[in-house]
Amino acid sequence: MGAKIEKRREKRGLAPAGGRGAQWSMNPFAGMRRLSDEMERIFEGIRGARPRPWHDFEFDGAWLPDIEVFEKKKNLVVRADVPGMSKDDITVTIGDDTLTIEGERKLDEEEKAEGYYRSERTYGRFHRCLALPAGVDADKATASFKDGVLEVTMPAPPAPAGKKGQRLEIAGA
Repeated sequence: MGAKIEKRREKRGLAPAGGRGAQWSMNPFAGMRRLSDEMERIFEGIRGARPRPWHDFEFDGAWLPDIEVFEKKKNLVVRADVPGMSKDDITVTIGDDTLTIEGERKLDEEEKAEGYYRSERTYGRFHRCLALPAGVDADKATASFKDGVLEVTMPAPPAPAGKKGQRLEIAGA
């Protein structure tokens, strides 16, 4: 494996390709992510390869932006935190039932510092697909970008008439 690939593995906190080294302890989340991915591969073999709703086939495990969805002044608002990116790094597409946000956060240039170096930042492509509620008017959606936050706003669909939620009792075990 080339030195460039080994440096990338090291930045992500992954062990050298030859085995588990001291790098494993640099980023415990990388180890947990790798364990989770391996468990998913094992269970896919048992139950058949079905798409996982929280994963995307293009996602390489690098990172996913945090998303929040809420209703405000009769609008449905979706916010995505994409620090270190510009609006030109992001693509937003919307259909009648799906909002897709994708892009890539690139490593500008490796720091050439002497001695100690540590990075917990993640880079790479991301791809998020969010199901939209029935009745969303995709033609009236707008997107804005400010201070590393992407915001997509669209008219919220009307609430179903006469339907109210009900409280469920939680049974103890």
